[in-house]
Amino acid sequence: MKKEEIMKNVSTTFSKVSVKLKKHSPEILVVAGVVGTVASAVMACHATTKLDSILMPFINVLKMRNWRRSILRTTQRKI
Repeated sequence: MKKEEIMKNVSTTFSKVSVKLKKHSPEILVVAGVVGTVASAVMACHATTKLDSILMPFINVLKMRNWRRSILRTTQRKI
C-alpha cells in the first residue's frame, strides 16, 4: 500500500507542476530571454576590456610598419 500511495502522490504532484509550468510558460520564456540577453551583453563588455592587451602587440607592429613606410616615402620624395 505504501508504494502505491507514494506513486499516487508523486504522480499528482508532477501533474500539478506540469499544469502550472504550461500555464506560465510564456512568462518563463520571456524571463529566460531577458536573462540571456543581459548575460551576453555583460560577457561581451567583459571581453572588450581584455581586447586591448591582446591587440597591443599587433597595433605596435602596424605602427612600426606605418612609421617605416612614412620614412621611406619622405626619403623617396627628397631624392
